[in-house]
Amino acid sequence: MNSRNLTAGAASAGWIAWWGLFLLALLYILSFVDRFILALLVQPIKLEFGASDAQMALLFGTTFALFYAVFGLPLARYADTGNRVLLIMAGVLVWSIATIGSAFAGSFAILLLLRVGVAVGEATLTPAAYSLIGDMFPPRHRVLAASIYTAAGMAGAGGSYIIGGLIISAIAARPELTAATALQDWQIVLVLVGLPGIVVALLFGLTVGRRSRRTAGRAPATSLKDVWAYFWQNRLLIFGLFGGAGFAQAIGYTVFGWIPEVLRREYSWPIENAGFAVGTMGVLAGSLGTILVPQVSRFLQVKGLPSAFGVTSLASVILGGALAMIALLQPDGATLVWVLGIGLFFITGATSNIIVSTQEIIPQDRRGLAVAVFLLSITALGLGLGPYSAAFISGLLPEAASQMRHAMILTFLLAAILSSACFILSMFHRAAPEGEVQDA
Repeated sequence: MNSRNLTAGAASAGWIAWWGLFLLALLYILSFVDRFILALLVQPIKLEFGASDAQMALLFGTTFALFYAVFGLPLARYADTGNRVLLIMAGVLVWSIATIGSAFAGSFAILLLLRVGVAVGEATLTPAAYSLIGDMFPPRHRVLAASIYTAAGMAGAGGSYIIGGLIISAIAARPELTAATALQDWQIVLVLVGLPGIVVALLFGLTVGRRSRRTAGRAPATSLKDVWAYFWQNRLLIFGLFGGAGFAQAIGYTVFGWIPEVLRREYSWPIENAGFAVGTMGVLAGSLGTILVPQVSRFLQVKGLPSAFGVTSLASVILGGALAMIALLQPDGATLVWVLGIGLFFITGATSNIIVSTQEIIPQDRRGLAVAVFLLSITALGLGLGPYSAAFISGLLPEAASQMRHAMILTFLLAAILSSACFILSMFHRAAPEGEVQDA
C-alpha cells in the first residue's frame, strides 16, 4: 500500500490526486479541531482540575509543541523513505483515540499525557501529506495544491471554534444528554470531535492507499547526513524563512489560544458566541490569507524578484502584527474581532507562504524532513512560546481585568520583531552552485 508514486510524472493531476488532496485536507481540518478545541473548554477544565492559566497554556501550548517537535523529525524522515499512507492512518488513529480518551482523564496529569498522544499522532500528518502532494501533482499544480491543503488547516483552526461553539450550544439545550451519558459538557465535546478522524483515516487508507503502486520507480533514499548537509549549505534561506514563520505563528497561536477567553472575561461574551465569532474570523481570514499570499509570492517570483517568498512574508507579518495589536485596543468585542481578522489574514499568509515555498525550493527526497523542520519551528516558537508567553507576561502585570489583553499586545510586538528579523536574514542567502535551491 506504498504511496510513493500515485501520479508522479503525470502531465496533469488525475482524479485520485484531487480525491487524495480532499481527504488530506479534511484530516488536516480535523487535526486542528482536536488541537484547538481546548481553548473553548478552559473554564470547565480549570474548575474540574483546579488548573491555572499557565497550566492551561502548558496543556494546549508548550507540552503539545514539545512532543510534536520531538517526534516530528523521525516521523518525517520515515515519510521521505517509507509508507506514507500507513503513517498517516496510524497517526490519525492515535490522535483521535487520545482526544476521546481526554474526556475520561481522572487528573490533570493524565489529561496532559493524553494531549501528548494527540501531539505525537498529529506529528505524522503534514510531513507525509506535503511529500505526497509533491508526488501526486505535476509542478504547475503543486503550489495551488499545497495552498489548498494549508488553507484547510487554517479553516480547521477557525472551524474548531465554530464546531465547538455549536456543540456546546447543542449540549446546553439538551441537559438530558448530560444526564444520560453521565458526562459533563466538556467531556461530551471531546468525544464528539474525536470520532470523525477514525472514519476519515479508514476511508483514506481504503481509497488512496489501494490505488497507489507498491515500489515501482521509487527514488533511492537520500542519506540523512546528506539531507542535513544540504540544509546547512542553505541555512540562511531555510532557517531564516522557517524561523520567521515560527515567530509569526506565535501571534496566530496566541490569538486562537486566548481570544475566546478575553472575549468572555473582558467583554462578557458567552463562550459559545466567542467561539463562533473567532472561528468565523479564523476560517475566512486564514483560508484567504493562505491561498492569496503565496500566489502573490509566486507572481513576484515569476517576475524575477529575488527572495520573493521572504519579501512577501516580511510585509505580511509587519501588517498583520500591527493590526493584531490595534485590535486589542478596541473598546468593544465586535470591532476587536473584525480588526483582528484582517490582521490574521496577513499573519496566516506570512506563515503558509513559507510552507508552500517548500514545493518550490526543496527537492522531493528532502521535502518531508524539511516540512518537519518547518513544523518544529512554528510549533516550538509559535505554539510553544506564544500562548504561554501571554500567560506568563499576564502574571507579571498588575492585576486587572485587561491584563491578559495587554500581555497579548506585548507578545505580538516581540513576535513580530523577531519574525521580521528572520525574514530579513533569509534574504542574504545565495543559491548553491548546483542550483538545487531557488531564490525564495
